Amino acid sequence: ILLIVLESFSAKMIEPLGGEKDVAPTFNQLAQEGILFSNFYANSFRTDRGLSCLLSGYPSQPKFSIMRQPKISNNLPNIGNKLRQAGYELGFYYGGDENFTNMRSYLVQANFLNIISDKDFNKKDFINPWGAPDHIVLNRLLTDINKRESEQPFFNVMLTLYSHEPFKVPMETVFSGSDKNNLYKNSVHYVDQSLGTFFAQAKQESWWDNTLVILVSDHSFSYPEGLPIYEPSRYQIPMIWTGGAITNHQIIKTIGSQCDLASTLLG
Repeated sequence: ILLIVLESFSAKMIEPLGGEKDVAPTFNQLAQEGILFSNFYANSFRTDRGLSCLLSGYPSQPKFSIMRQPKISNNLPNIGNKLRQAGYELGFYYGGDENFTNMRSYLVQANFLNIISDKDFNKKDFINPWGAPDHIVLNRLLTDINKRESEQPFFNVMLTLYSHEPFKVPMETVFSGSDKNNLYKNSVHYVDQSLGTFFAQAKQESWWDNTLVILVSDHSFSYPEGLPIYEPSRYQIPMIWTGGAITNHQIIKTIGSQCDLASTLLG
């Protein structure tokens, strides 16, 4: 199982969800192949809240981060712990600081002992202050999966980074303009392009046919800029289940949120 958590991806960037046409062509194509959840919503507005919601099913609080409170977060259920008990190897990949918002503590208590972060990459490649570019982290993820000698199933989580402000990406500009809307679209396009390269390579590997890939956002983004905070579409995010383990295309229209991922996956 490969869970790719996408930084700030909004449903407004995904054409099959009624969004922009040419921002995320890889995601648009995957939506035609796998299981698309067309009525899915973020539970919060920050990465630490979204990640704990996805992995622990814990409803987010507006002024309180469960991840920053290890005495509490250590008692939460977690997909990682459940899959570790079932014999899965666990890994977490992120181009940024693993200790940001106390993330490492949260992950270790959930048995993610293989944690790859900014310290594992060459800083000369960092063009964004947050850390390593996503295409480099995805390449490390692919390399590590391909080098595995164990017959154990794996559960790897990757958290992308470069669709976060300041939206500075290692790619020629596709959407011109220095306004936040176009900078954001350009950064999403870069992450989508990186995913396209990753999937093209992964599909050639022997492990692909038995692998479920879940793509889902950590939270949404206010697009266009200035979208009212009470507007439901501000919180709509994409979720797609794909990979070789998915053989039939479906669209799930049932309303859902990040809190539902754990029970849906484990079920």
